[in-house]
Amino acid sequence: MTTTRDSIVDAERWLAGVPVEGSSALCVIGLGQGCLLDALDQRGWSGRVVALEPDTSSSPEGLGRPQVQAWLNAGRLTIVAGPTYDGLDRALLSIELTSEKPVIVLNPSVARAHRDQAMQAARLIGRAWFGARANQEAKRQNGGRYLLNTLRNARTIAAEGDAAALAGIGAHVPAIVVGAGPSLDRNLPDIAAYRDRALIIAADTSLRPLLAAGIHPDLVVALDPTETNARHLTELPPCPGTFLVAEGSLDPEALPHFAGRTFFFNVSDHHPWPWLRSLGVSRGRLRAWGSVLTTAFDLALTMDCDPIVFAGADLAFTDGRPYARGTTFEEVWYRAQAWGQPLEECWSAAVAAWPETFETDVRGASVRTAPHLRAFRDWIATEAGRAVGRTIFNGTGAGILLGPGIVQASLELTLSHLPALATAARDRIAGTCRPNRQAVCPFPAEIDTPTLNAWRGFGGTDCNVEAVMRALGRCGGPGPPVDLPPAVRPAANPTTDSAEVVLECTAADRDLVSTIEDAWRRLGDVDRLVLLDQTGAPGGASVRRALFRFLERHPDVTARHGRFFDPFSKTSWVDRRSPGELFPGLDLDKFAPHHEAVAMRLAPLLVEHFTPGSVLDIGCGAGYWLRALESHGVADVCGVEGEDLATFAPTRSFDLCLCLGVVQRLHAQAADAVVAACTKASDTVAFSVAAAAIGAPGYINERPSSVWHELFLEHGFAAHDELRPIVEERWGGYRSSYDLLTVYRRVASGGNQLSAPTRSALIAAARRADDLVLQTHWYAHALGAVPRATGKPAMPQVRYERLTIPPARMESGGAKGVRVFRFRAAAALSLLAPGAEPPSLHEDQRPLRRLESAEQDRSGLFGTFAVHQDSIAFSAADGSDPRHNGRHYTVSVPAHIAWLERLPIATILEHGL
Repeated sequence: MTTTRDSIVDAERWLAGVPVEGSSALCVIGLGQGCLLDALDQRGWSGRVVALEPDTSSSPEGLGRPQVQAWLNAGRLTIVAGPTYDGLDRALLSIELTSEKPVIVLNPSVARAHRDQAMQAARLIGRAWFGARANQEAKRQNGGRYLLNTLRNARTIAAEGDAAALAGIGAHVPAIVVGAGPSLDRNLPDIAAYRDRALIIAADTSLRPLLAAGIHPDLVVALDPTETNARHLTELPPCPGTFLVAEGSLDPEALPHFAGRTFFFNVSDHHPWPWLRSLGVSRGRLRAWGSVLTTAFDLALTMDCDPIVFAGADLAFTDGRPYARGTTFEEVWYRAQAWGQPLEECWSAAVAAWPETFETDVRGASVRTAPHLRAFRDWIATEAGRAVGRTIFNGTGAGILLGPGIVQASLELTLSHLPALATAARDRIAGTCRPNRQAVCPFPAEIDTPTLNAWRGFGGTDCNVEAVMRALGRCGGPGPPVDLPPAVRPAANPTTDSAEVVLECTAADRDLVSTIEDAWRRLGDVDRLVLLDQTGAPGGASVRRALFRFLERHPDVTARHGRFFDPFSKTSWVDRRSPGELFPGLDLDKFAPHHEAVAMRLAPLLVEHFTPGSVLDIGCGAGYWLRALESHGVADVCGVEGEDLATFAPTRSFDLCLCLGVVQRLHAQAADAVVAACTKASDTVAFSVAAAAIGAPGYINERPSSVWHELFLEHGFAAHDELRPIVEERWGGYRSSYDLLTVYRRVASGGNQLSAPTRSALIAAARRADDLVLQTHWYAHALGAVPRATGKPAMPQVRYERLTIPPARMESGGAKGVRVFRFRAAAALSLLAPGAEPPSLHEDQRPLRRLESAEQDRSGLFGTFAVHQDSIAFSAADGSDPRHNGRHYTVSVPAHIAWLERLPIATILEHGL
């Protein structure tokens, strides 16, 4: 075997046009005599070569050449043989891949002799390169997290189980590997039906949907070290039979729920595992290829499970959705909806964030996916093909999980023929997990300088001495406990009149509006339909919302929502008879002497907030508001009252128009005319109206507030919930219905200038603000802030308390040391409305300073907080990370909001609180 100058020239010809200088690695298909290495040396190229040999019948011709041996000995050459190319992934992971795509050189003779195998090798290189790049990018982004989280968890790792103990314990035991793809929604009934036939190994993203369906997986796998990912494992319902298989760098907040039921593993020998191993703390290894689903599959292989059945493993955006329903992403979608974004748009935005990629799905149709999902599929398919003696089924029924080693079959067909699983199979898992709660990780007093330097090189500048020592001091310790108030227990059901038709409203009825409509149509000669609330929704929210939607369609009926008067009442009603017949009398409140005190209390607030030079009061009653405004410096005040309200037309403009407690005592046509007059009189209208379904003397036009919002929108005015929160903060609650002020501001010269989506978003936002007012009313009563009212509803006095911010809910704020706490309940939006006084924030009882806006430059502004939409951004007084510094952070909020925010997220989502 000789190498000639011509051979090297040929190799140079192969390299012609190949941009090897821009890459740290070169992939060669068919090394041959290795002349390519000579050509690379002549170019002075210093990278590494990975050679794939499709022809496995013989070794590469040049393997004995000194040049080839020199490259091998220097670690610059790796040779992997087909058809499986074992070691390719490992070889690429050991190289710093600087280019986005691989540089491939194809030996012409190999291309001629083994064309198909060469093309297959090229495709395999592309997929392996993508996966290796993704893993390296994850390490670059999360290196600091890997290191610091593992240090924080070190004591917990020492005290819990070892994933290595799971090896082989599932021999010949079926397993279902569950992902959180969109098709999981359709897979859940079959998983539940045959849950007794196989072990269930769940990806952490799929845990909540499984638990919500009553399915408790045997093992849940968690890999991602980010704080966002930890939410999959926090605030869970009890699942005592589920064991966690966790990578050591998992966020510490994800671990407490599985204390005594955790197996730890690592995915590589990254820092600080070598140091921990020197202290006697080591754990087994599972493979990860960028996805928790791949690790869950590797766990099933490691346990020797057979067959292995996939469910919810779409690895594609089936039906245009990124995930199944019920995952922690539901909270993100719920929040987006709260700000006016339709659910479908939330999904579309999530899908659109990835490069547009299409693949053929299991049904032969084209489906959108993403490069990383395709790479995960390729890894699973490759490993399934290598799993000799195993049967791998894909029961997802959709998506792109295809491959020669994967059988497509429905879950029912796959699982129904399996026998019931022996209890010993599950008992082995519990028996294998032998946590030692007394185990101690023997941390030295100091970390030596070489170790710290290595850690800093791995994790970046954030891994300094202070951060490391803080991590070692906090590992294994959850945040301070949060005390929940006792649950509110409703009183017994009230009795109903025999002349009434009673409709039981239950939680199972997902369309209460249609149910009420249907019952109303079948009412016959009976005047009253009684709604008996059996939904269990806090504050009767489900029935109240359905009742208000019903009233939007039936302006001619009279209604009462029972919880306005008794916070524990379960009875509401709708009646055909007129308000005048049911509640005879006049509403003379604005003429009564006591109303002067109401005006004198609230008028200064209007002057402070609007600084008006002129005010018009439409429906001024006895003129108490006019006199109060004059006494506080408003010289130009005008008022109108009496029969002419329906025909009143302002002749000039005012800085502010008032219409307080007027329209509910006017017939619909007159009330609509008054609204039109308000919009002509000023660009700013302060408007209040009694809530619908109260039923009080003189209230003859009790329409839901959404009707008034739509009417104002017709004139180009949008609702702003900016005064009522100030009232709540200043006086601790609402002292009269006039405190529930809505400000309408002109946003267009006419409603027809607003697009349909904008109108819908504005109406939805206004509805939510009104809804939180009613929730506030009920919770304040139910928490015992005031005694139960009789007759006309009294406004509750709201007491404040400090809500502890759990570390798990401190999200990244985008800047060093800044954390964000997001309110979940819609009622909390009242605290953050424009013009409202923000809640106070404390760090270990010390108040933090408020910034004027969330956008304000925070550099060096430690110990501050800012409010934005439904969140509070804050920083520690010394600039440390509030999530990990062990301090206690509290926010002062009304008691009912604190109670709501402590509810499980599942309850908030279920009831739309």
